[in-house]
Amino acid sequence: MKSASIIYVGICSPNYLHDAHIRFALRIGADAICEKPLVLNPWNLDVLSEMEEETGRKVNCILQLRLHPSIIALKEKIDSQGKDKKFDIDLTYITSRGKWYFNSWKGNPEK
Repeated sequence: MKSASIIYVGICSPNYLHDAHIRFALRIGADAICEKPLVLNPWNLDVLSEMEEETGRKVNCILQLRLHPSIIALKEKIDSQGKDKKFDIDLTYITSRGKWYFNSWKGNPEK
């Protein structure tokens, strides 16, 4: 029986730890999935790019949904109602999928 290996590492740590955790993911042979910002210092991007080449693994950057215009509008609407009011919100996030999706890290046939 083949032992399981880590293919992806999702990084959800404080911003100042992103760089170290991305490097860790690449060193163990996994792709990294990290929210923005990837690094705090631009020169760290060059090192991560070199590590991608050396390891053959990839760093994937995602946008935080809290920066999405619809989420910002929802927050503003709630904030305008006052602090004493409670809300029960059912939020569904749907994103389009094109042919590109199956060529991305999500369509990885290794998984």
